[in-house]
Amino acid sequence: MANVNGAVKTRPMPDGVPTAPEAERAVLGSLMIDADALPRVRVILDANDFFDDQHRAVYQAILDLHKAGQPWDMVTLGRALPGVPDSELSALLIGVPTALHAEHYAAQVRRARVQRDVIQAAQALAGGAYQGGDDLPGALATARAALAQAERLMLDGGDGLGLRASLDYYLDLLEKREREKSLPKLELPWREFGMLDMPYLDAGTLVGILAEPGVGKTAFMENCSEAWARDGWRVAFFHLELSTQMMLDRRMQRHSGVPIKRLQLGGHLEELDYAKILEAGARIGRWTGNIQYVHCPGWPMARIVAAAQKFHDTGGVDVVIVDYFNKVGFLQRGDMNAAQSRGQDIEEFKTALEVNGWVGLMAAQFDKASKSARRRTLGDARDTGELQDKSNLGIVIDRPYEGLESNDRSQNANIIIDKCNAGRTGSIPMYYRGDRLAFYPVSGKAEIA
Repeated sequence: MANVNGAVKTRPMPDGVPTAPEAERAVLGSLMIDADALPRVRVILDANDFFDDQHRAVYQAILDLHKAGQPWDMVTLGRALPGVPDSELSALLIGVPTALHAEHYAAQVRRARVQRDVIQAAQALAGGAYQGGDDLPGALATARAALAQAERLMLDGGDGLGLRASLDYYLDLLEKREREKSLPKLELPWREFGMLDMPYLDAGTLVGILAEPGVGKTAFMENCSEAWARDGWRVAFFHLELSTQMMLDRRMQRHSGVPIKRLQLGGHLEELDYAKILEAGARIGRWTGNIQYVHCPGWPMARIVAAAQKFHDTGGVDVVIVDYFNKVGFLQRGDMNAAQSRGQDIEEFKTALEVNGWVGLMAAQFDKASKSARRRTLGDARDTGELQDKSNLGIVIDRPYEGLESNDRSQNANIIIDKCNAGRTGSIPMYYRGDRLAFYPVSGKAEIA
């Protein structure tokens, strides 16, 4: 690592110790060639996996620059690492012709680190056995913990889990769940979804939400985010169309019942309206979680992911909401066509969910053919690349028109679970109250209030 003078020491490579210097250089060169390789590498490697101190310093600098929303090219890395000669950075950059195999290089670096950890655990156990005495149980416990850590690192790096190890792991997991059974679990915040035996929304889950314009995509996700914030979850809500002022007006209308038109009067509100606002504000202020509202018109997906990562690194994030995908800024990627580039946007978002342990909600609109009489599905999404394929849970919101000649939508809504990788599909009838911008069970009971 860098010392107080900015110099970076390089540890000599002792004979017999498993190292992967070529793979360390290759993975760093891959990251310098292609910034999009970082999400794929981060899920495998952390800075401590590098044996060479200089390589570790370069990787940590890349992570720090990414956290700060800055690029990691020769110039920025040179400034961040004054003790590393430019010739060393250039050698990393030109030593790898392509970043295509970045994950393969990362896996080699991780495996060498695991080998070193296993050797160290074995040496500690041997040393304790030679010494004998009362410290032998401690030596066994230390070695066992070190080996468990090594196994975890192998699993994080993508190595397999055998039958016996998987059974032991699962029994430990059940005990852990028993200890944590009183903790809140993320799920859709309407009790009726339990009728479908819906699974909890585990880390890495992508929920795709599809509807026609004006049906209530935003309201549905607002209802979810507010219920989750009430229960202590931390939400980053990226709204590409509505301003933050409008989002806050909608929230206050929902919880106070005062229409947005009257809220826009400001200090000229009637006394009764003001009392309702203060009461609603007090309830909202008791929520134990948080919602970060981000108005991001035209932002590309990479910028949304970077902002979510910054929130995560500074205060923590459990859920990331993108409202909505058709409005995400389009960036052509190399020789990819438009559909492939859009698919890569979703893949980047999905990878960020999996790496950071977030749950993601991503809304999209139907294409023009959606008004046909056939049953609509997540596959009818417009310009979304691979949302249907990459979503773990697919939700279609349907509110039909009142009549054939009417442009007014019915308040009766059908929430269709079109795809569920871990449970049943089906539908839940709900009631949409436009005066509250909220979905309610057909019983009329407000589960989100």
